[in-house]
Amino acid sequence: MDINFKLITDVLSPVSIVVSLLYLAQQVRFGANGVKTGMQDSSYNNLMQWNYRILAGSDLSWIFQSGCKEIDSLDEKEKAKYIHIMFSFFKLFENMYLHYCDHSIKKHVWEDNNKILESFINTPGAKQYFEVRKSFFNAKFIKYVEGIQNSNTLVGIDLIEKK
Repeated sequence: MDINFKLITDVLSPVSIVVSLLYLAQQVRFGANGVKTGMQDSSYNNLMQWNYRILAGSDLSWIFQSGCKEIDSLDEKEKAKYIHIMFSFFKLFENMYLHYCDHSIKKHVWEDNNKILESFINTPGAKQYFEVRKSFFNAKFIKYVEGIQNSNTLVGIDLIEKK
């Protein structure tokens, strides 16, 4: 009778380990999906918060649009605000891009939001800002931004004026 119990425990022991590992793998996968969902929500929320801040100050939206068109059209105080607006703008997309590279946000989330970056990076003011201050950003992000510059996407006021 002892031999049968030993045989049963010899068989059940590896099976229980495999079942435990499968359960653990499932829990890790669910946890990773939860993190990705949280990162996606955070990306969208950060972008919307940035947008609301620009809209909340009536002069900020004008400064952003005018500065993107031509920085030199702004006075000194407006230029100072524009610099901070653009720093925040590029840091927002840098963060999102690096999370995309680390696979913590899904491809479609990056691609949907990247359209905004692609359109504004090609405005004269944003190009000028980024060229002067690109050392503030991650090398991987700098390389990416330099690769998407010079597409002909219309944005903001230009989009409305060209119609």
